[in-house]
Amino acid sequence: MKTLIIVSHPDIDESGSQQYLKEALPDSSEITYHHLEATYPDGEIDIEQEQALLQKHDRIIFQFPLYWYSSPPMLKHWLDEVLTENFAYGYGGNKLKGKELGLVLVIGMPEKEYQVGGNEGFSLSALTTPYQAMAKKTANAVFKTVSYFPISLYERNRKNAYFDRLSAVLDDRKFRYFTGKRSMDLRTDGSYR
Repeated sequence: MKTLIIVSHPDIDESGSQQYLKEALPDSSEITYHHLEATYPDGEIDIEQEQALLQKHDRIIFQFPLYWYSSPPMLKHWLDEVLTENFAYGYGGNKLKGKELGLVLVIGMPEKEYQVGGNEGFSLSALTTPYQAMAKKTANAVFKTVSYFPISLYERNRKNAYFDRLSAVLDDRKFRYFTGKRSMDLRTDGSYR
């Protein structure tokens, strides 16, 4: 399955988490890594090129740090410009139908804070509702979320667990998607590269 990972981060070279995520990707011709800020430093998006890129892939993953419960501005701009009527929705707007959509979120707070009773007060499932709605409207697709909490970046076991979850997204045989009520199964073989 051809996978497009659309990454948005304004200072990706200075982000240890984003560098780690990039290095954790399997070396595969089936995966396209697409950093928006590097591709469009002036913010002028080539809509036709982006729409063609989307159509060439079966799975589309948006990867970004969670900023004030949303994405960085470039990803929001990309969504507004690229997912147009008659392409992604509306009359004839079925170009994403049947594609899998998902998120890889980098979160700067401990996981326990994202629940009722935690400091943030909301679950990640609740905070990502707009993306779930986008997936339903544009692709009528399965929506998957993998969250990465780099607060534990230096704990090898947490790194291994994250790598396993990311691998699961990229390999359907190892994945049970996140529903908000249950989390995905993690492989326990400790694989890490």
